[in-house]
Amino acid sequence: MGNFTVPVRIRKPNIRFRDFTIRARSMYNMRTEIDKLREGAGDVYFYAWTKYAGGNEDIDAWWLIDLSKVRQSGLLNQQRKLILNGDGTGFVNITKAELEAHDCIIAQYQAERPIGGIFSFIPDFIS
Repeated sequence: MGNFTVPVRIRKPNIRFRDFTIRARSMYNMRTEIDKLREGAGDVYFYAWTKYAGGNEDIDAWWLIDLSKVRQSGLLNQQRKLILNGDGTGFVNITKAELEAHDCIIAQYQAERPIGGIFSFIPDFIS
């Protein structure tokens, strides 16, 4: 099978937006994540969000993103608004709808909260 690389990003609980963000400006004008992805880095991206539960941060949602399809779709090359972080770095975002329109999400998971606060986990696989 050869080498298979999986970049990982796990977002903190205070992140309210559910989109795919990619570093597009570095503090010292160096190569960024978007440059590396455009050049072919990574095969499948594991992108997740956490929640606080009992003092711990648990993953409550994730996407498995096919980076070949992201590259082929042209999503990485579209002109996008650069969102600055205030520390000299910045990122661009790709929405879930854009990823879905190009069939880039291989699988996804979203925890659901039934009444009573008990979590049930329902995977939703997309092929």
